[in-house]
Amino acid sequence: MFPESEVDADTGEQEIEIQLGESEAEDEVVEAALTGDEPFEVNLATLLDDELLLNIGQERQEILTDYKNSRASWEERIQQGVKWLGLSTDDGGGESIVDDACTAVHPLLMENIVKFQSKAIQELWPAKGPVRTKIKGYTDAKREAAAQRVRTYMNFQMTEQVKGFYSDLERNLFRVGFMGTGIRKVGWNAASNAPDPSIVHIENFYVDPSITHLKHADEYIEVMPLSQRKLGNLQRSEMFRDHDGDEEATIEFSEITEALNRAQGFEVQFDRRGYLVGESHCYLDLEGADPLAPEDVAVPYIVHFNVQSGFVYAVRRNWKAGDPNFGKRLWYSVDQFIPAFGFYGLGFVHLIGDLTASSTAALRALVDAGQAANWPGGYKSADAKVAQSDQPLGFGEFRDVNIPPEDLQKSFFPLPVKEPSQVLFSLLQYMVSSGQKFADTTDQVVQQSSNYGPVATTLALLEASQRFYNSIHKRLHESQREFFQIVGILNYENLPEKTAFVSGAENVFVMREDFNPDIVDVLPASDPNALSDSQRVAKAQIELETATRFTQLHDMREVLRRFYSAMGSENIDKLMPDMASKALTADPLTELQAAMKGQPIAAKMGQNHAAHIAVKMAFLQTPQMQGTNDPTVATGMELVKANIAEHKVLIFVAQIGQLAQQQGLQMQDEAVQGQIAQKLMQMSAESGVEGEVDVEKQMMKLQERELTIADERIQSQNIREAAKITQKNRELDLKELQVLNDVKSSQLNRRMRGAEKVLDNAAQLAQIEAGRLSQYAKNDTIGQ
Repeated sequence: MFPESEVDADTGEQEIEIQLGESEAEDEVVEAALTGDEPFEVNLATLLDDELLLNIGQERQEILTDYKNSRASWEERIQQGVKWLGLSTDDGGGESIVDDACTAVHPLLMENIVKFQSKAIQELWPAKGPVRTKIKGYTDAKREAAAQRVRTYMNFQMTEQVKGFYSDLERNLFRVGFMGTGIRKVGWNAASNAPDPSIVHIENFYVDPSITHLKHADEYIEVMPLSQRKLGNLQRSEMFRDHDGDEEATIEFSEITEALNRAQGFEVQFDRRGYLVGESHCYLDLEGADPLAPEDVAVPYIVHFNVQSGFVYAVRRNWKAGDPNFGKRLWYSVDQFIPAFGFYGLGFVHLIGDLTASSTAALRALVDAGQAANWPGGYKSADAKVAQSDQPLGFGEFRDVNIPPEDLQKSFFPLPVKEPSQVLFSLLQYMVSSGQKFADTTDQVVQQSSNYGPVATTLALLEASQRFYNSIHKRLHESQREFFQIVGILNYENLPEKTAFVSGAENVFVMREDFNPDIVDVLPASDPNALSDSQRVAKAQIELETATRFTQLHDMREVLRRFYSAMGSENIDKLMPDMASKALTADPLTELQAAMKGQPIAAKMGQNHAAHIAVKMAFLQTPQMQGTNDPTVATGMELVKANIAEHKVLIFVAQIGQLAQQQGLQMQDEAVQGQIAQKLMQMSAESGVEGEVDVEKQMMKLQERELTIADERIQSQNIREAAKITQKNRELDLKELQVLNDVKSSQLNRRMRGAEKVLDNAAQLAQIEAGRLSQYAKNDTIGQ
């Protein structure tokens, strides 16, 4: 069965009747199959009694019909307002009885809606992201890191992960300014593991108009068209239960949607087939069928049903698992322009819609009067034969006539037409000025102000003129806060324990526990107390000037951070790095060089405090450091003086620690610290210090003692170094002697080997000579 609409002949109001179909479940009753062991998010419709589901679906149909009929006049007002937007000139101010009459629509309504939209989006969506965080309760480094991770991740979600959220927010703001009410919904997309925010058109959202907030409503219903494909996907994913009895039907748009389409020049020429599915957030008493719900008490559920047949696709619990109070969970946030008498807020169509219609009528009358005066019409004699008599004359055109000149004037009788009325023009100006003054008085103040007026007076006028928009932005800020808190809770319930993502040029992560709503509160980045950037900058400037006068009472780093933030500066951490974490700790001369360049230096335990104090005090007392007016030098000297004080404190702490260690006491105990301090004072008194203990003298004595110890340490070190050097010299001498001996031995060996060679050669020569002489002797003997 399908919904049928009829118009009451007496009232002219549209009455909607939904024919309720009969279900086969009336003949057969199935016992409830719920045992309590099912998952909390289970679709109860697959387990509940069919007759119970039939009653639930029929009741939803009846309530939807009542809600629809209760706001028929409101819908007519919105449809009429669509014509006043001026998007189409066909019917913006009523049909004209004259062809080619003026069809222009005065832009009073559209102008103020667009102004509101541009102001609101700039405030709700700052350049650095729409989300900021606030720590609940006490603050420590762990909680601050968690809040920073939540802020970074949710800004990443809204700007990069959730596609189209910015454009959806802009469209919603246009509807808020026009109709007075906008709806935003948040769900969870299991496929992308991310929030799934969407905009719900107010013409498709039905609620009791007398309630002021959704948390007080017994029921509200969102109607959404689903194609066969989308419905099939929901059924295959077991989000909806299957039903073969429903067939595709032609989806009829609401009259407001059709009016908006016509105004933009869109006409749906084809039948859009599918299913109208209602999502009802209501309270139900399942008559004990739900083991997790109390008996005879209505608790919150979400019901998806077919608007036309009443078939229930899904029933799910709408309270947090384990909540003993069964509190209803809200998945919608409502933006209201001007809250007035109930749920539906007032928009510009209610505030200046009639002024726009009147201004349009006056504008058209003036244009038509001017056109009639410039191109008057009238009557002509039938005897006057004029060529192309059915066409008006063009500029500079003369046409032939078949009558004598003296009869030409007698043949035509122009109708008496007046010039555009000055009274009507003044009235138009008054209506437009009244509408603009009501909607946005800031422009009026700027136009009426002079360049030489008092600054304080002009600022006071601007502040007073912006109160209207300030109140609207505060309401938008609050609804945005509810929206982001729903997103934060969904992240806390559905994200894995650790999620890595890329923010800018950095690889960062967020922990699921970071979204704990008891620790970190998620807020909009907008400032509800400052509408414009100039107001924020002026406020930050005053804070900076006051803090500069009383530096001892302010954290100047935080003051500057707020000032740069109001200015819209980026990378404030790089602009103002944490210098304390980058303080240098080194030898005295290196620290002096760093301090004179403006770099922080820090004293730490384990340093030679006396040496640092002596070197730095000597540096401060040098002639070149006296009487200088250089601000850089002055800053460096202050850093050196502060560092000397740090070393003095560490000397005292070291003395207390040494005494505590000798006596086997815990230095962290306050009583022990007091006892050790008394002991130090007694030791100072026993050492001959008269009168009141002079802490500075005691510190100097400690410094002298440390200097003496340091000198002895240096002398001992020098002796050890000298001994090492002497030993090294001896080793070198021995090595040198060894080398010389080796050289001499090598030279002697070479000489001996040379002499041996000479002797061998001489022996060989002697042997040869002896053999030769023997041969001569033989020869002589033979000759004789």
